[in-house]
Amino acid sequence: MNNKCPKWLKDCVIYSLYPQSFYDSNNDGIGDLSGIIEKLPYIKELGCTAIWMNPIFESDFLDAGYDVIDFYKIAPRYGTEEDLIRLCEAAHKMGIKVLLDLVAGHTSDKCPWFLESAKKEKNAYSDRYIWAPEKPENYYNFKENEEGRQEHFMFNYYDVQPSINYGFATVTEPWQLSVDHPAAIENQNELIRIIDYWFKKGVDGFRVDMAKSLIKDDPEKIECQKLWRRIRKWMDENYPEHALISEWSVPDQAIPAGFHIDMMLHNGNTCLTSLFRYEHFAHKMYDQIFGESYFRKEALGSYDEFLKEYLPLYDATREIGYMSFITGSHDIKRLKLGRDMEDMKAAYTFIMTMPGVPINYYGDEIGMEYLNLTSKEGGRDRTGSRTPMQWCKGKNCGFSESDTPYLPVDASEKAPTVEEQLADESSLLNFVKSLITLRRSHSALWADAQYHTVQSGYPVVYDRFSEDERIRVIINASAEEKMYADTEVSEILLKHNVELEGSQIKLGSRSCLIYTV
Repeated sequence: MNNKCPKWLKDCVIYSLYPQSFYDSNNDGIGDLSGIIEKLPYIKELGCTAIWMNPIFESDFLDAGYDVIDFYKIAPRYGTEEDLIRLCEAAHKMGIKVLLDLVAGHTSDKCPWFLESAKKEKNAYSDRYIWAPEKPENYYNFKENEEGRQEHFMFNYYDVQPSINYGFATVTEPWQLSVDHPAAIENQNELIRIIDYWFKKGVDGFRVDMAKSLIKDDPEKIECQKLWRRIRKWMDENYPEHALISEWSVPDQAIPAGFHIDMMLHNGNTCLTSLFRYEHFAHKMYDQIFGESYFRKEALGSYDEFLKEYLPLYDATREIGYMSFITGSHDIKRLKLGRDMEDMKAAYTFIMTMPGVPINYYGDEIGMEYLNLTSKEGGRDRTGSRTPMQWCKGKNCGFSESDTPYLPVDASEKAPTVEEQLADESSLLNFVKSLITLRRSHSALWADAQYHTVQSGYPVVYDRFSEDERIRVIINASAEEKMYADTEVSEILLKHNVELEGSQIKLGSRSCLIYTV
């Protein structure tokens, strides 16, 4: 496996967008590919150099597109294959890469492959999913097939998402297949065919859903790593400048497995959770909320707790790939929940100045709120993070002219919009733009530049450095004024709520200072 990452990732900032909620070009109430094309200038102006879209393939939409019927067909609600090609061409002209979402572990139960597998008669797809004659006692996610094959099939999340069979690391039951079974190998081959098909259409990479769960009974992920190394080897030989991103959140497993980027999430390693979402996320494995987040004005969190988990992961992976800090996603409550705009500026300062490739979830850059909504398309309590982008005041906040938008928009008087924030120099949006511009124009802030903690606590102080420069970042995430002394201040690159007198730095509530050393 080639350890080199695509060059364009070094100064990349990814814009994550939920396609059905971004912009509706034909006023049917659902966002679409043509709408994304119309809004590419906004993404470019923000400074982002890649977009990642949640699944856009044909689906039954019982899990908002993560129940794929056909991996080779665009869902009609979004447009056509030709629309995706147009999007790639338009994005590339603006210097923006296009990344799709690959649901590698399962399909919809309406997928033709599964319908064949569920037939009584033996056929080429019979072993392409995981089947057991009776419901296994030690496995929760099995469902009895109601027609045709009188067996039980394994599913991954909802019971309409049958698990694709990549084999078992350890075979202990007659119904289990090994990882080198022809059906398991053919499923790997199919993954490569899917990736190759869309790469040939102009797509620049994939983010892989549930990337660590393909091989079953593989606690150390040894066989899963082998699978992805095979795909990475194929990519290095055929598409060396295309990117592979994992939803894994265990970077010391995912990056050696061949992923260029591993997304740090609310599951797996909890270091990112400790910074932003301890109060609002209680993992189903636990019976209580973890604690207090670091980035809150109450200043009750611990940066050392973050470092304890982060630094070993950083040291293990920094020379072979990148960790990705996200502002949010379609799966978790929005960053704005429980925070004001000043809190958001402190959080963004951190995310945009750390190593790796940052991912901005659409709307976070204007401080969109999490809304308490009825579940839509299997979203459950995640639905409130998937509401339409708020472009301007007016009907559906400029998302659509439809009377029945995909989801209701924030109806509050204070609902932030792109239009208003662009016109306000002090807005969160303009602050984020400044941060991204700064990040991309200084090699010491790029993905592969090194990191060193100068001081933890409140404020946190850390250095980023490349061969050419060293940059110091100071962030006071608390509501209280703090002091910091530094005789090494050279050129000030960005400051917010800060006063300097000689070597004395007065950090106001939720403030930051970035300068060369």
